[in-house]
Amino acid sequence: MGLNRVRLGDYLSLIERPNSNLTYGIDDVRGVNNQKLMIRTKADVSARDFAKFQIVEPGEFFFKAQCVFLWVRPTPPRPPS
Repeated sequence: MGLNRVRLGDYLSLIERPNSNLTYGIDDVRGVNNQKLMIRTKADVSARDFAKFQIVEPGEFFFKAQCVFLWVRPTPPRPPS
């Protein structure tokens, strides 16, 4: 079976889920290390507005593009047109 090229946008959906209710605080903030693993952040976030932080649910993943966090999760593939 050969490899096929696909558009990732056909399989992913952008989710923006801000912490606007301040459900999570300073002890819940995570960062990404150089091995691409989510870890407790080493940054000083004490003066940040936690309402603007995004929430990532279990089973979801995210990527960082030019210091802008985008939160996405897999969705079922679309049927061929």
